[in-house]
Amino acid sequence: MVVSVGPAAGPPTTPLAIASAGSVSFQVDDLHLVTTTAGWAADGVTGDILHTAGSADAWRVADPPGGPPPGYLVQPVAFFAGRHAWAVIADSGSSQLAVVRTADGGSRWTWGPSLEPLSGMDAGLPAGSTMAVSIVSLDFPNSQDGWLAVSLSAESTRAEGLAGTRTGLVLYRTTDGGIAWSTELRVIPFTLHQGGLSSGCASSQIEFASPSLGWRAGACLEQTRDGGITWRSVSLPTPDGVSAQRWLGSSCSSSPPSFTSASTGWLALDCAVRMAAGEGRDVQVLYQTSDAGLRWVPRQPPGRWPKLPPKYATPDGHDL
Repeated sequence: MVVSVGPAAGPPTTPLAIASAGSVSFQVDDLHLVTTTAGWAADGVTGDILHTAGSADAWRVADPPGGPPPGYLVQPVAFFAGRHAWAVIADSGSSQLAVVRTADGGSRWTWGPSLEPLSGMDAGLPAGSTMAVSIVSLDFPNSQDGWLAVSLSAESTRAEGLAGTRTGLVLYRTTDGGIAWSTELRVIPFTLHQGGLSSGCASSQIEFASPSLGWRAGACLEQTRDGGITWRSVSLPTPDGVSAQRWLGSSCSSSPPSFTSASTGWLALDCAVRMAAGEGRDVQVLYQTSDAGLRWVPRQPPGRWPKLPPKYATPDGHDL
């Protein structure tokens, strides 16, 4: 097999400090307000991390100084409360990743260890395969527990049913705010299930509502109740207005559920349902749980949305 990896120098290990910037204009890509005047945002154009502590009208750039080092690209960010933030920095010349963190509103950033998600992932791949990091997601439900999901794309030209592109996933976990990361789970491409996760789900959208309860969403919905070690597929009841047979053959996508408390959560699905005469119909379904995801009940959406509703945050740092 061939892996798209090249040599790269490791990231710096000393804390990084930045100078405060003035207010800026930006396009909001990710908004996390913890009060009416304090919170975080990400610039959808430049990728800058932005922070405000006293006024929703005055934002400052809170990136690591000078941005990432040469050859590195800033990837997804995660926020918790008013002062904690994390960002994934990927080396564009190799498969190396690192998570940088701040606990003071972005004034100082500290590098975490270098991670190699492709390491050891070639086991069982067909000869002549190529593999690369494709999508990365990051989530912190509190200031200490975090998960980094790295989606891998593997392509094979081998016949016998294995030709084409398959996905894999590496799930890392930290319990000390990002100082150290351990590998929680590996899903090797061209395999069916590992740890209960299906390689056919093709998604790295993983979010945790607590240190034990987490979800992977996308083309399927899977749940863990042990911090990401084992997973199970979640079946959702048929919504009103759609027959069970047509619902079974529908194609749906979703973002992970959003919880407003330890037990109450909401899940939005955007589905393509094949109706009579082969016609397709767009169906959007809203589900609610009152027992931390053991059971889901279809609810009538408040109205139609283009795809999925945006996410906002409550004052205690939880997403809605």
